[in-house]
Amino acid sequence: MSIYLRLLLVVFSIVTCYFVLRKIRKFQMHIDDAVFWIVLSAMIVIISVFPQIATFLSDLIGFESASNFVFLVFIFILIIKLFQLSVQVSMQKHKLQMLIEEYAVKQNELDKQLSNKKDV
Repeated sequence: MSIYLRLLLVVFSIVTCYFVLRKIRKFQMHIDDAVFWIVLSAMIVIISVFPQIATFLSDLIGFESASNFVFLVFIFILIIKLFQLSVQVSMQKHKLQMLIEEYAVKQNELDKQLSNKKDV
């Protein structure tokens, strides 16, 4: 891995951490979500500063190049995160649908009560 690429990865990781911390301060991101991005950035910094780790692990598992190993690991981590977010979105959709239904029932009951009072 070239020194230019390593420096670029470190800079982008630091910038990512900065944006995540900024979002936390503005209350636009939960801590548990932010931890994921900070840990991912830290992993990129570690791999960038010590590329021997990626080389050792890729040789141990049997990859032809360390970059293939790194790409596969990070793609796998991001797929897991995407799955987790999909589950959260599905749960939020379900909760929203239940809330809309409850609101509609309450609104219907209120409308009936108001129409009964007008008739009296």
